[in-house]
Amino acid sequence: MIDTVSYKNLKPGTEYTVSGRLMDKETGKDLNPAVTATTKFKPTSADGTVDIKFTLDASKLGGKKVVAFEKVSEGGTVVATHEGY
Repeated sequence: MIDTVSYKNLKPGTEYTVSGRLMDKETGKDLNPAVTATTKFKPTSADGTVDIKFTLDASKLGGKKVVAFEKVSEGGTVVATHEGY
């Protein structure tokens, strides 16, 4: 599964890390087992998008709806989050 993360006001040429986890939309809890992903990127402009790829066996979801929660960090400091429905 690929989730596209939109960002604004980042510093072009600076390395950022976007990390995410998939959540059960109905319960608001992490999937079990947990599904996480991390991608490093250097934006070429202040605003844009980056893709984060989650690897999972979707046949084991059993009809659950999932939502991705992400954080963008610079040097270990969180600079943006998307953690909601």
